[in-house]
Amino acid sequence: REVVIAQDTLYTLAAEYTDLGDLTLRINEVMAANSSETGIVDEHGDADDWIEIYNATDFDVDMGGMYIADDQDIWRIPAGYSTQTTVRAKGYIVFWADNEEETEGPLHLSFKLGAGGDSITLYDTDGVTPVDTVTFGSQIWNVSYGRYPDAANDWYFFDDPSKGAEN
Repeated sequence: REVVIAQDTLYTLAAEYTDLGDLTLRINEVMAANSSETGIVDEHGDADDWIEIYNATDFDVDMGGMYIADDQDIWRIPAGYSTQTTVRAKGYIVFWADNEEETEGPLHLSFKLGAGGDSITLYDTDGVTPVDTVTFGSQIWNVSYGRYPDAANDWYFFDDPSKGAEN
């Protein structure tokens, strides 16, 4: 960001930023208005909303014990399912925002996304330390919202969603 400073004036600049060198996991792509027309369905054949996480590191990360939240709910990713909750190095994992976690498994969240706008935060295992967050406005049916390139700070709408793959 560019800042212009007037001579002989004292300013305090408050800013938040993320050092891309410190990134591990990124919320990479979301779809808050999914229908069967996309062909993107979970393992039960349901066209649910979804959140894709990208692992920007060179090592596998088990997300078991971490938390995902939206504006209203927070959900703990169950530990003990490492074969399902581990995201490979430079790879992707998809969580289904379908409010069916009790019946459909550890990749199904206890909440749905708001197509009219929502906020998603990924927290570390303490449930307090944010790892990444995204806030979005009203979404278009069957169009995803994601980073391009993967893990970048720029967000775009994709009319050809790339769930679990490079944006």
